[in-house]
Amino acid sequence: MTSVRETGDRAAFLSTIRRAIAASHGQFTRPVEPLVSPLPLVEYVAEHGTLAEQFTTALTLLGGVVRRVVDGTTLAAVVDDALGFARRDDERVRVVLSDDPDCDRLRSWLAQRDDVEVLDYDNAATVATADLGITGARGAVALTGSVVVDAAFAGGRTVSLLPPVHLVLVDAASIVAAPGDLWRAMRAPMPSNLVQITGPSRSADIELIITLGVHGPRALWVGLLT
Repeated sequence: MTSVRETGDRAAFLSTIRRAIAASHGQFTRPVEPLVSPLPLVEYVAEHGTLAEQFTTALTLLGGVVRRVVDGTTLAAVVDDALGFARRDDERVRVVLSDDPDCDRLRSWLAQRDDVEVLDYDNAATVATADLGITGARGAVALTGSVVVDAAFAGGRTVSLLPPVHLVLVDAASIVAAPGDLWRAMRAPMPSNLVQITGPSRSADIELIITLGVHGPRALWVGLLT
C-alpha cells in the first residue's frame, strides 16, 4: 500500500483543525444534564363541540368532505357519492382498496358492481390509474382536521397518494384533540411510516396560485364511523 503524506497548504489546514478539536474535545463530551421536570404540554385554544364536530369543521374549511356513517346503509351511501364524484363520463370507476381492516367490508360488495372495477393493490403502476382510493385510518386530529394513515395497517402508502380522489374511513372514537395527543398515545416502537393528511393535496407557485392534486389526491372524503 502506498502511503500518502500530507504536504503544503492542506497539511497546515488539517493541522489547525486537529488542534481546535483537541482543545475543545472536553466541552463536547460532558454528560447531558437530566431534565428537572417533564417537558410542558403545548396549550391550544379551546374549541367548541365534540371532537368529531371540531374535526368536521376543520376539514370542511380545508375543502374536505365529511359524512357520518352510522350503519351499512349510510356507509353504502357515502361510497356511492364518492364513486359518483370520481366517475369520469360513463366509464366504470376504477377503485383500489388498501389492506386496512375497515376496507374488508367493502371489497366484495364493490367487486359485484357492474359500474366498478376493483384494481390490484400490489402494483403501484396499476394503483396510479385508479379513480378512487379507499383506506382506513389510524386516527384523526380535531384541531387540524387531519386524518392519520398508518402504512403498516394499510399495507403501503400508494392508495392514499396516487388516485385523484381519496375516501378514508375514520372511527370517531380515534379522534384526538391536538397533534401532540396523537404522538403521546403511540406505544413504542413507533410505526415506521405514519402520515398526517390535512385536506386535499395543494401547492402554490411563486404567484401564490393554489393548485389541487399536485402531490397527492385533489379531493379528500371522510366516512366518519360513529
